[in-house]
Amino acid sequence: MKALLFQRALKKYGSANRFIAKVRQKYILKPLWKDQLSRSFYDSFDWRLFRENLVLEHDSNQQDFWELRPLGGNGRFLRQAFAGEPVFLEDLPHGPIREALAPVLGVRALLKSGSTEIAVRCYELRDELDKILLRMERENYLYTDTGGGLHTAMVNIRLFPYRGYEKTAEKLLRMLDKVEAAVEEADPLHYVLHQSGRRALDYSSKLNIPLTADQTMGQALTTALLFLLDILERNIDGILADTDSEFLHDFRIAGRRSRSLITQVKNIFPTFDELPFKAAFSQLSVRTSENRDLDVFLHEFPHKKDLLPESMRQDLD
Repeated sequence: MKALLFQRALKKYGSANRFIAKVRQKYILKPLWKDQLSRSFYDSFDWRLFRENLVLEHDSNQQDFWELRPLGGNGRFLRQAFAGEPVFLEDLPHGPIREALAPVLGVRALLKSGSTEIAVRCYELRDELDKILLRMERENYLYTDTGGGLHTAMVNIRLFPYRGYEKTAEKLLRMLDKVEAAVEEADPLHYVLHQSGRRALDYSSKLNIPLTADQTMGQALTTALLFLLDILERNIDGILADTDSEFLHDFRIAGRRSRSLITQVKNIFPTFDELPFKAAFSQLSVRTSENRDLDVFLHEFPHKKDLLPESMRQDLD
């Protein structure tokens, strides 16, 4: 299903109540249903979806629904019903979500970024002529206290306007802003990540090294090597678990870069003996080379198989 979504996260529970009261002054707000569900968020280890301003959600209750929406919530979103937890792109059923993720996800695995319980109330918004304008959902993001009780941590308002009533949704968003000003990182994803002890974009294999103009060459080199060491260490678990092939790829690149820095930047550390480190990084490269070659071969195998005459392809199955 493709539809239009407008969304606003509110940090104050009372803001949602005041907003509902203001809406009732101008429109007919008809309750439809209420439910409680588990919502999980997914992305790759290197945040490929987030970097493209996309959020993948999985709502689980009596049915399983997957939703791909814009970060921040305003725009077109895709929704599909299918069971299970797909890991790779080919695990997703054919449909709009798989089609949209194909150029973004690549060979990376989908990993759960965080989960939460949500209490949902759904309303129908009508005008004075009793015409249906949109569907509104109030989502209470819940947390459990030490005694096992559930409490609301934040409220998310979702608006699903019917065709021709997009301006009504925009008007309601302006009403929301008057009740509680929009804040940076207002997407519910940020709340769930915080509850999980994480933050978005907490990993990248790119050389975003925090160097400053007042650093000496020795300090800069140390900062760069520690940055690369962090990349090496953070990819080890994914390599050992064989989560996806990019963990080993990033690991090998960080190793090559470390060896290059150690061997090519001369006379920075007077008493530094580079030979043991050069040998160690060379060994890392040698001992992981065959695994990487196999990863590349398996990735390219379907394409290479298609190059053969059809009569020969089944011989490789």
